[in-house]
Amino acid sequence: PIQNLAEQFNWLQSALASSEKVFSIMDIQPQMTDAPDAIELDEVKGDIEFRDVWFSYVPGEWVLQGVSFHVEPRQTVAFVGSTGSGKSTTAKKIAQLLGINYMDTGAMYRAVAYEMMKRGVDLTDIDKINAEIRDIDLTVSYSDGAQHISIDGRDVTDKLRTPEVSAGASAVAKAGNVREYLVAIQQKTANQYDMVMDGRDIGTVVLPDSPAKFF
Repeated sequence: PIQNLAEQFNWLQSALASSEKVFSIMDIQPQMTDAPDAIELDEVKGDIEFRDVWFSYVPGEWVLQGVSFHVEPRQTVAFVGSTGSGKSTTAKKIAQLLGINYMDTGAMYRAVAYEMMKRGVDLTDIDKINAEIRDIDLTVSYSDGAQHISIDGRDVTDKLRTPEVSAGASAVAKAGNVREYLVAIQQKTANQYDMVMDGRDIGTVVLPDSPAKFF
């Protein structure tokens, strides 16, 4: 039994080390360099129109193929795709090109998880989470283009990228009151500001009427 326990402990330590490595890689900000012949774009205002756009990072391996769409001011655009498909990278680059804010909605779920853990709430207790979220004041703000999330007036942005908080975000997302509360904030923000929004259920729940959705 002792040897069995030792083997399980070693396996757990190995798994934790691997997960920490994965999360550290996920937090690395992508470095994108323009091609030597790239055209410098001015900040975009008014209507945006793409006509038969093709794009690739590697010659011959097309990421966009013949994409055309037209978006008017105050309309929304949704990007939908599997994990690791490049949604966040694309969304951040578009926000940068347009000179507008980028909202990482996943960080909002991380913030709720962080606060629940800080309050000692069992993240498997959905009823407790649904009750506790009513006593949380979460706000999103921007400074020099960077998103900041505050809970009850405390900026918690730098607390949200640990494996424990990442795992907790998936747990709190199961609570209906949490989703309802955060979706309301996301919809209100989208109606107030020009921004690119990235995260769960953007094209189906948060902004279901987006005229353009990318899969």
